[in-house]
Amino acid sequence: MKKFLSSLALMALAVLTGASLAGAEGFGTPTMDGIPDGVYGAAEAADPAGDGAGNANMDLLELYVCNDASYWYFCFTINDDINATNWGKYLLHIDIDGADGSGATSPSWARAVTFTDPHLPEYSLNSWVDNPPYDASHTQFWQYTGSWSQSGQIDAVALNAGTTSGIEWKIEK
Repeated sequence: MKKFLSSLALMALAVLTGASLAGAEGFGTPTMDGIPDGVYGAAEAADPAGDGAGNANMDLLELYVCNDASYWYFCFTINDDINATNWGKYLLHIDIDGADGSGATSPSWARAVTFTDPHLPEYSLNSWVDNPPYDASHTQFWQYTGSWSQSGQIDAVALNAGTTSGIEWKIEK
């Protein structure tokens, strides 16, 4: 799972870097409902089901990323009905500059994960879903500038219940 979360962060980096250089018009605006719309295109990263370390709600399956002129959108799927489980904490760390040594080596929530060059994150999108109803007040936006500091929350969120759940985030550029 740790390897997959690191892979998600690396894939998000590639998408963010490529899209920001490509132009501000973006891909399009998805419907905020916790379901990866067609505007996302193919998943940026995928991991097979069954490696959630005994917790299906920690078994992430796919990460989708897109943007429009004003926002970034992230949607990831989970191998469980997260609404029924009512437990889960998710962190997505993003390296936006790809520069060696210019980001964090440990997560904003001090989890047992480490980051190594060349992809050290400058941002962390954090969320917990264990206190319904799920809304933006259950999120945190962190920035790393020598140390982690919280700088607000995610602009909008959505959760899709079902055998395979989805969580979607909207973040201003």
